[in-house]
Amino acid sequence: EEAAYTLKTKDIVAEFTTNEAAANKKYLEKPVAILGVITSVNDKEVIIDEVAICNFATAEATLKAGQIVTIKGRVVGYDDLLGGVNLDQCSINK
Repeated sequence: EEAAYTLKTKDIVAEFTTNEAAANKKYLEKPVAILGVITSVNDKEVIIDEVAICNFATAEATLKAGQIVTIKGRVVGYDDLLGGVNLDQCSINK
């Protein structure tokens, strides 16, 4: 499935921070490609720029902290407490 939007992590988080309702309407349940730097890899969970939590179906052994990547996934919600965007069905966008 093609990404409906391609953007940087800080840009999508800024939209949710500014107007969560509008951002939910725009991004929720839609595929997006997010560009950023991997801050941590924990089995099937990859965190980009400390604010985008990307969940993969299987562990991605090729991904390492510090890498610049574009990851495609489906937006499943925004965590206003942690200030992060959650994505599932993630894959590396090549």
